Amino acid sequence: MSSSHEHSVRSTISLWFGAAGLILLPLGALGTRYGLWSHNIGIVMVMLAFLCALVPVALFIGFAWHPGFRAERRSLSIGMLMGLIPLTVAAYLYSAGGSAPMIHDISTDTVRPPQYLAAVRQRKPDDNALEWTESVAMLQRKAYPDLNAIESTLTAGQALDKARQVALDLGWEIIDSVSRPGHLEAVATTFWFGFKDDIVIRVEPGAGGSVIDLRSASRVGRGDLGANAKRIKRFIENFKAS
Repeated sequence: MSSSHEHSVRSTISLWFGAAGLILLPLGALGTRYGLWSHNIGIVMVMLAFLCALVPVALFIGFAWHPGFRAERRSLSIGMLMGLIPLTVAAYLYSAGGSAPMIHDISTDTVRPPQYLAAVRQRKPDDNALEWTESVAMLQRKAYPDLNAIESTLTAGQALDKARQVALDLGWEIIDSVSRPGHLEAVATTFWFGFKDDIVIRVEPGAGGSVIDLRSASRVGRGDLGANAKRIKRFIENFKAS
């Protein structure tokens, strides 16, 4: 094989794998969101996007700066830039939740977590179970020791009304607020994949007013990259700030 042909093949591989990474990344996520395939297929497509992106970056590092490959430096650079986009997303996801424990159910009360009612009816048979276990509680307490209930001077009724408004402000869909006193359930939909995460809020009378506990659980996925804990923390911050 001639040197020029080798150069052509290398440049072509770089561009094709770079383009594949750019296409698979949004396609896997958006296809899952709009029901074109299951979340498992979507996640595999995104993982393939990350793997494809490594190829043009590796080719650029290996050949672009060598004096003998100046003719293909431009194409290798283009492939590398395409590959950097999925890899940047991968780096962001890892930095945002790479250290999170492999759990998908988070509660401000790990001893007596709020219980779901409406979410049980909405979940599919193959979705994650909603049974709370001590092993999950132990992992959560270790990872998020500062995640606690809100203690408010508001009455239980006032706190529930405020909790409902904060949930709406966060873009959550309220699915139950009448099943029992002090009980509110909502669904949060993730941006890219459209994953559904269920939230239950429990408001009880407290010594100084009321106590508000939250629980957030993902319907799919063994881990959540810390998403449920972040969602609860954001609610707590907004509740206290408003």
